[in-house]
Amino acid sequence: MHTHTHSHGHDHAGGPPAGKAIDPICGMTVDIAKAKWRHTHDGVDYYFCAEGCMTSFITHMQAPGATIPDRKSTRLNSSHGYIS
Repeated sequence: MHTHTHSHGHDHAGGPPAGKAIDPICGMTVDIAKAKWRHTHDGVDYYFCAEGCMTSFITHMQAPGATIPDRKSTRLNSSHGYIS
């Protein structure tokens, strides 16, 4: 079996680096220690790059049957807000 190591700016495990979180609305990396905007939903902490992303997340999650937004299908406006 052949194994190798390399570094080219991404994590193969798919998660953010230690001490970082991914904004579930826009996908930006957020430093948890410095995060100004945070919201806990169903016992899980979510961190946001801007108030607009946090507000959009909260509004989206209040809808009946809402699920965590899929960034791949989320359309963004210039203020990083979620548009349904």
